[in-house]
Amino acid sequence: ASVELARSQPLPEVESHARFMAALSHMHQHRLQTFSTSRHLLEQLAARHSDRAPLRAWLGMWYLLRLSQGLGSADGDDVKKALNETQQALASDPECPISLTIDGMARSHDASGFDTAYARFEDAQSIDPNNAMAHLMHSRLCSFSGNGNKAIELAERAVSLSPRDPQEYFYEGLRATAYIAADRYIEARAIVERAIEANPRHTSSLRGLAITC
Repeated sequence: ASVELARSQPLPEVESHARFMAALSHMHQHRLQTFSTSRHLLEQLAARHSDRAPLRAWLGMWYLLRLSQGLGSADGDDVKKALNETQQALASDPECPISLTIDGMARSHDASGFDTAYARFEDAQSIDPNNAMAHLMHSRLCSFSGNGNKAIELAERAVSLSPRDPQEYFYEGLRATAYIAADRYIEARAIVERAIEANPRHTSSLRGLAITC
């Protein structure tokens, strides 16, 4: 409904919450035009509500998704741009779980930032034990660190916290990554196939499918 509002009405007349929901939906479609629209909407919202930390954090997430989809800028500094947004978010609200989570995600792109990333996820989970995204990103880092069993535990917890998440493909794709890290390829294959069925344009899921073949 929010996407339709953003398409059919002049943006100044669309309420902020509807714009935000439309931005998140566009962000996860992985079509170039709608993906770019997501950034535009988030930038407008961040300018309109400068005191809302999650808006800056999700703008940081936009840069990370652009990088993971191979759509990154020519100068290759998407992680730096993401960190700039998350640091602004945390300066506004140091205890915002989604800001801590996305900042941790950005820092986990470099092994030198793993310790800080772990701390960010643990802080987010401590503040909000029911935050599905914090558990999912913590799982992702455990997968990258070779701790497959812990990654599975966290991924399953994330899915249980948001069993009907609109971005199911994202959760399933990273859940499959956890099973791959634990060398449980048959289970990973079944999970990643569901992720691809939900969103065939998600590069990470396609990589997971290639590994399990």
